[in-house]
Amino acid sequence: MGTYKPTSRFQQIGFAEAKITTVKDDLDQWLNTMPFPAYVLAREEGSFKVFGCNLNARIWVGQGPEVPESAGLDWNSDPWNASCTQVLLGREMARVLEFGPEGDGPSGFVHALMPMCLEKLEKRCVLGVVFPLDRLFDHLLEIDQAFQAGVLDEIPAMVALIGGNLSIQSVNRPFANFFGQSPRTMVGTHLPQVFSLIEKGILAALKGSGTSQQVLWPVNHELKKIKVNLSPRRNPEGDVTHCLVFLQELSDSQGETPNLMENAFFDHLTQLPDRRYAKHYLSQVLQERMKQGHLDPIYVLLIDIDNFKVLNDIHGHEFGDKILGKVARRILNATKDSDLVARLGGDEFLMVIQDAELDQVKLIENRLLKKLMEPFQVDDTTFTTTVSMGVSVFPKDGKSVDKLLRKADTAMYHAKGLGRNRSVHFRNMMEDDLINQSKLMSELQEAVKQSDFYMVYQPVWDVKKRRVVAAEALIRWENQLLGTVPPGLFIPAAEKSWLIDAIGKWGLTQALTDLKALQVFLDDPDFAMNINISASQLRDASLRNRLVSMCREMEIPLHTVELEITERMLIGDVEHAAFELKELSQLGVVLAIDDFGTGYSSFGLLRDISFKTIKIDQSFIQDLPENTTLVDTMLGMAKILGLKTVAEGVETEAQRDYLEHQGCEMLQGYLIAYPMAIEELVRFVKNAIALS
Repeated sequence: MGTYKPTSRFQQIGFAEAKITTVKDDLDQWLNTMPFPAYVLAREEGSFKVFGCNLNARIWVGQGPEVPESAGLDWNSDPWNASCTQVLLGREMARVLEFGPEGDGPSGFVHALMPMCLEKLEKRCVLGVVFPLDRLFDHLLEIDQAFQAGVLDEIPAMVALIGGNLSIQSVNRPFANFFGQSPRTMVGTHLPQVFSLIEKGILAALKGSGTSQQVLWPVNHELKKIKVNLSPRRNPEGDVTHCLVFLQELSDSQGETPNLMENAFFDHLTQLPDRRYAKHYLSQVLQERMKQGHLDPIYVLLIDIDNFKVLNDIHGHEFGDKILGKVARRILNATKDSDLVARLGGDEFLMVIQDAELDQVKLIENRLLKKLMEPFQVDDTTFTTTVSMGVSVFPKDGKSVDKLLRKADTAMYHAKGLGRNRSVHFRNMMEDDLINQSKLMSELQEAVKQSDFYMVYQPVWDVKKRRVVAAEALIRWENQLLGTVPPGLFIPAAEKSWLIDAIGKWGLTQALTDLKALQVFLDDPDFAMNINISASQLRDASLRNRLVSMCREMEIPLHTVELEITERMLIGDVEHAAFELKELSQLGVVLAIDDFGTGYSSFGLLRDISFKTIKIDQSFIQDLPENTTLVDTMLGMAKILGLKTVAEGVETEAQRDYLEHQGCEMLQGYLIAYPMAIEELVRFVKNAIALS
């Protein structure tokens, strides 16, 4: 005799012990004693078929007693096939959740699948008993709350029982695990923010209509397609007192309206939530905080890739799209403490962080900046990138989505003005800065007319020769009204207004004039000058002739002129820029890539344009000697390509010692000397020679 004795909590809602000793006719008669739809499945010729069922099962599928046995389901598709096979192999109970048509009240069933044996046929079968959700709902409301979670755990889905005020009364473990919590901590709290996206559906359910729809929800920083079923329960007066909420994670191939859903909330390129989703999510978070009277800070981080337009112009948009995907993954991997990461559009990303202290947020910012500076490999190109970040904080900087985004955007552009590759928190004075932009432009125009600028020079130290062999020319501006204006503010403003052309011409003339004076005073015709040139100067066809003409007129050897450019200067017409630089190189002018490691250099570009020097950006030097991987990689690459290396921003003896040990040829930074006037530079170099 074959025996199945149920051990599940389903016994609490009417399941009885089953002893099967006969075959077909007796089986149907026995099944008809069950108060619920019941059926038996047998595996024949590799597939599951209905071997018997009771009258309740026929009625359940809309069939009469004279219709041949069929439960009307595809038993050989998942999850049925997998669950039935599990039962036969493991002799354990399995459960499958099925939702019926939407209507008033819970519309669905839990199939409890159990192993059984028909002895006379020596056949192992699967006994299925169908429990309507409305009966399950009745049972939940009848028992003590302490036992509700145990019943919900029998349902093969993420499920929660909520009250009419949308507070959680009970949840099963899968539901709590989905939100990274325990069932105990969720009880008594408001529904998770996932339901902010379907509030209309909840309201419809609480008015008495069952509803089912799909949403996209970030799980472990990836968007998952979730099907949400809501089933209400009303009292005799018609008021909704409770609602069952079911969540089911769908595969990519499942879903009724994937295109509509994905287009609304999903960015295909980066697999992140899009602008609509992010703004809606943040709006609901803010409303919930203010409704509950909680004013704990919420941090809104706006992240923008530096010089991304350069990347698209040099390598093409398809290449840029690959970069966006890699940057998105890096942001996610570096910021697991965030509540949301989204792509707002273009090269701009949004991060929302709740329940964190300011120190924690700053650690996240620093971790992200460092992570994104690590080299990327796309196709045959290796490069690094940086980001600029702006941060606004609820409620200090605003209580609306638009205000927080606007202030984060202001802070982000302030970060770019300070030199990029940094994070800046919004301050009220930044808005004053925007108001003063017109004043800045007016004063800058007057400064250009009057040549109201001056030069300072920062020494470059040769490690092997143990002396200063060059200096970098740095432009400065002192204004009576504005005071000392940082280059990070007036240079970008000049670039936007085309005043940069006039400033660049003045700077080149002044630097060459001072270079000649230095070579004379130091009695060193090989003393070199590093001169920064702008993108507009590089596009100017007269640059080469003007530079050569001035050097010949002043009797300056061309090999002592080193032009510093950045990758972002190769914007747009790369071929023209490459041609001009090659011509200059062939004439003897030295070419250097400035701020190396923060742009999009390729090996081919470094070779083809005949660069002689790379200047490693100070953002990589500041982590030495604790974090050496990136600097070692750059030094190794330079050695392979036969390029001279200059380390910028050297500030400590430990940094100097490490760089010298690794073979870096030149050092520049505050440890060597601060930028200084030409008179001071002459004294400094002579003193250094005397001491060497």
